[in-house]
Amino acid sequence: MIETPFKSDWATLKRRLQDLHPDLKEDDALPPSGTHSEEVVWHIQRRLGTNIEEAQALFDEANQTDGPCPAQ
Repeated sequence: MIETPFKSDWATLKRRLQDLHPDLKEDDALPPSGTHSEEVVWHIQRRLGTNIEEAQALFDEANQTDGPCPAQ
């Protein structure tokens, strides 16, 4: 897996991931701040029981700076 840098701060990325999938809203669903992107993708995959490609796609969508998730 290629490491993808965060395009925004961790709090924004985490909020976008939680907006995209309700199962990621649990306190332990995502790793603590400062984590590498591949670990975030692994947490998504583990939490949602999905494959790595789907987890990476969800991460990539949330990681877009102009993505579909508006700031709240």
